[in-house]
Amino acid sequence: VFFIFATFIVMGQINGNYLQKYIQVEFGDETVNILGTFSGCYQFKLNKKWYVRGSYEEISFAAEGGKFSYCNNLVDGEGGWTFSIGAVSKETCTEAGYLARSAATKTFDLMETANLQWYSSEDLPLDYFRLAEVENLYKEA
Repeated sequence: VFFIFATFIVMGQINGNYLQKYIQVEFGDETVNILGTFSGCYQFKLNKKWYVRGSYEEISFAAEGGKFSYCNNLVDGEGGWTFSIGAVSKETCTEAGYLARSAATKTFDLMETANLQWYSSEDLPLDYFRLAEVENLYKEA
């Protein structure tokens, strides 16, 4: 019974059932001077799975805009979330491919990284990083 329950929960996580669909992101720009440009709203995208987690894409700038995605082997073999610009690829999980990364975590929920330290690709702590939930960004008609 426990196995069935655990499988149900994990499948729900993989499918994004328990995740926030829209988030508000605020970056400071003292550590990485262009990060503040990417402050704004991001939407969860299940169809952009990367390491069995969905990603978040900047609204209105899907192809060229900012993206949050998960990498399994980011720091000392540990996983974490990254922030990059443009298409998500294997390069996204290297220092050359991301602008910022979370501290090591295994969470499916990007919102849980709001209380973690975020770092630049040079491993400098970000001066300011904020995530907030956004309810009903687009109301259904």
